[in-house]
Amino acid sequence: MTSIPSVAAERTGLAAARRLARLRSPAGRIRLIDIASITGDATSSPPVTAVRGAPAGVAALLEPVDPRLGLVLRFDDPEVHDRGDGRRQRTTRGWAVADVDRLGADAIWLTVWWHPDAARAVRHGQEKFVEIVGHDAAHHQLPLIVAPAVDVRPTAGDSTPERELAIERHVVGRFADPRFGADVIAVPCPPRRVVAEASIDHLRQHFVQIDQLVAGRWILSADDVPADTFAEVADVADDLGSIGVAGPAT
Repeated sequence: MTSIPSVAAERTGLAAARRLARLRSPAGRIRLIDIASITGDATSSPPVTAVRGAPAGVAALLEPVDPRLGLVLRFDDPEVHDRGDGRRQRTTRGWAVADVDRLGADAIWLTVWWHPDAARAVRHGQEKFVEIVGHDAAHHQLPLIVAPAVDVRPTAGDSTPERELAIERHVVGRFADPRFGADVIAVPCPPRRVVAEASIDHLRQHFVQIDQLVAGRWILSADDVPADTFAEVADVADDLGSIGVAGPAT
């Protein structure tokens, strides 16, 4: 690898020289990917995802953003692995909590798929995954946002809105356990079908019970729910204890 010129090290200091070295490929060349040039949107998710899988020595060139904005970085690999007995997750290859800290994030986001009917080994593995990340986040003093996602099992053909909401509460309650180290729980917004079929009283009771499980530290997460459905549900959640949302800009 081509070394950083000594004048740069002398001018900027050793720490800055090391940062400059991270912009270089193994061949010693600097290559910046201009995110805005890919889609015309400096904050678009697809190019950011593409950069995540880029080879070492490639850096993302981002447009300035409002310095008052907080930065939350997703830690889990978006690709979910399922052998038929339940969904499993892992970290993106080469990605560590220390990296999130180095990038200056204000918090770390961890999605975890879980279902009470999944195989015991899968449930245990997912819980251990969150527990380890939670321990590392605490070590780096990074707030951890855990986003439990219901792993809908193929056997749930007779599911009703009430049962699906009950399973969601079960999953949220599971990861509200202090041993997982979640500072905030991102509660998934029920899908449009459930919202359409459940009564408003059922939805309200659902969020009342959610708040009893994680009072004062939960937000509503949009996931793949349409914007109009999310806005409708967010109003109900906000009245019943939610401290915020994670969803599309409005």
